[in-house]
Amino acid sequence: MSLRTRLASFIDPSHQDERAAPRPSFSFSNSGGGIRLLSGDVAIYGGGLSETEVEQSLAVSAFHACVRVIAEGVAGLPMKLMKKTEEGSIPDENNPLYNVLANRFNEYQSSWDARCQMAMHCCTYGNSYAVKEYDGSGNVKAIWPLHPALVSVEMLKNNRLAYDYMTHPGQEGVRYSQDDIIHIKYLSDNGYTGVVPAHLMQTCIAAARQVDLYINNFFANEAKPAVVLTTSQPIPQEAADKMRQQWETMHRGASNAGRTAVLPNGVAVAPIAAQTNESSQLVELRTLLTQQIARAMRVPNSLIGEDSRSTYSNAEQAQLNWLSGGLSAWVERFESAFNMGLLRGKPKKFIQLDVRGVLRGDSQARASFYSSLFSLGALSPSDVRALEDLPPVDQPGMDRYYLPTNNFGEVGEEAPEPKTKPQANPFEDEETDDEES
Repeated sequence: MSLRTRLASFIDPSHQDERAAPRPSFSFSNSGGGIRLLSGDVAIYGGGLSETEVEQSLAVSAFHACVRVIAEGVAGLPMKLMKKTEEGSIPDENNPLYNVLANRFNEYQSSWDARCQMAMHCCTYGNSYAVKEYDGSGNVKAIWPLHPALVSVEMLKNNRLAYDYMTHPGQEGVRYSQDDIIHIKYLSDNGYTGVVPAHLMQTCIAAARQVDLYINNFFANEAKPAVVLTTSQPIPQEAADKMRQQWETMHRGASNAGRTAVLPNGVAVAPIAAQTNESSQLVELRTLLTQQIARAMRVPNSLIGEDSRSTYSNAEQAQLNWLSGGLSAWVERFESAFNMGLLRGKPKKFIQLDVRGVLRGDSQARASFYSSLFSLGALSPSDVRALEDLPPVDQPGMDRYYLPTNNFGEVGEEAPEPKTKPQANPFEDEETDDEES
């Protein structure tokens, strides 16, 4: 069973009016832009990229690593439903949607799993879709990711979008309105569908794929050059073909290494002089292609294992650039799509991906972050303990905010008077005595 088959989820159209949740209904293997059946291929709705093209792109280690860094980076950030109050923004934990976003998207996917899948879809197909399931009170009780290869987006005359999802091969799809779908897009040239990253980088990905295949074939042949069998006597074509087939059967592949060759009378073996891996700069080419793919996906080289030019200082700076640039763009992409899809008409509520989760792996950076906000009076000791998931401490002053003056004092408190007066300069008295004398 292929990767696409395991990730796909589909909708049972028999209860469309009840907005039923998707249920697995069939498996597909799309090697030519369609669903392969015994009777032939059925065109896939989404078009653009076939399953085979996706799997070949993900087989390139650099592209696979970039997709993984982005998908796991987005999924690793806590997702919270927030509400605006007079005291500030706080988590809306009493809302049923809060648990859906933070813990369980649907019956078989956690929040981490579903968001990782949706980010992966967006990195490979350029679009990620999810349909909302409602309870009897009209609240969203589940979010079901849809496979983008089976979704077709249509712009209607009223400038709204319609999403057609094909539930069975050869049948008409289920149509969902814009209000039923959460749609995350990659870069877009028309405003309502994203372009396919693998297509934008098809030259680099194809070249990296060819290099991988060449290396595989090279080592499958014991890392030896090809040979030519020569003879001074003319031989029929049928005999030449049979001789070549016997040679490859006996001596090609790692399992046949070291076997003794027995040649007919007058036949000799000569290696074919070819360009070596050193002269073709194979290692340098692989490094360059990795850098090109990482640059296109806006992922630092050090995060995908390409550290040929990395030092401690520039790797640290690359990590900061990733957090402030590459990852923050994906955070905004997810937040805006979920806010638009789930909270339309609710201006006092918003969905937030908590980027502070990125700092949890670095205790020194986390401590510096808390110390800076504490010194500004933005966090109290109780706030810091809450952010670290520590139990509250019932002590005076734990809920107060402090600012550094001469000493630390509470916010709004006047600076304390110096405890001792400054000592007079002894040289001033000597100068005065000289003038009087």
